[in-house]
Amino acid sequence: MSYNHTSSTYNSRNTGENFMRNNFHYVNTARASSPNSKISFSGSSGSKKWLIGALVLVVFLLLAAVVVIILFATGVFDSEAVPQTQIFTQAPIVDRFVNKTYTCQVFILKQANDYYDDPMSFYTIQAKRMATQALVTVMSRTPIAPMGLRTELVNMQNSGNDVAMTFRLRLRVPASSDLTAIVIRNTVLTPRTLNDLGAAMNNVAIDTSPNRVLVADG
Repeated sequence: MSYNHTSSTYNSRNTGENFMRNNFHYVNTARASSPNSKISFSGSSGSKKWLIGALVLVVFLLLAAVVVIILFATGVFDSEAVPQTQIFTQAPIVDRFVNKTYTCQVFILKQANDYYDDPMSFYTIQAKRMATQALVTVMSRTPIAPMGLRTELVNMQNSGNDVAMTFRLRLRVPASSDLTAIVIRNTVLTPRTLNDLGAAMNNVAIDTSPNRVLVADG
């Protein structure tokens, strides 16, 4: 009995030692075959980076597509548009305007009167009022009327047997205009102008002699 127990104990120990030895050898062999083997999540981390990169690329492509659609919708990209030749046009030169004044004098034949010696007399005031109206009406029908013409009676006074009537013509003309006192004199000197002026002043006669129609600048 004692021997059998001892033998059984020995066999059990021997079996356990063999199992441990065999397993230890397997583990060592596995370690020897993979000396650097470690538990790692590097494969999972690489997959995440790839997914993030793919997501960024998709978002970028979507944004680019949206931008292109907007540009086409707003007409920035027009495949049918034909390049137009740029034409440079020079702005028109605008001439500045200046004011010009001409003083004129004509003579009413045989109308001298002592009342003209008093500028405040009723007769003189009435005569000036009638002369002003006649001048405005007649000169408004002349070629210089569109030039911003303003007519102003200056004075009526005796000159021998006649009455010298002085008036001013104010015009607004381009600075480059060649309008001169001679042009104004020829306008006033026309028989029609002087005859119409005399008729408008109660049918008086106005001297049409060239030397009796005076025009000066200012």
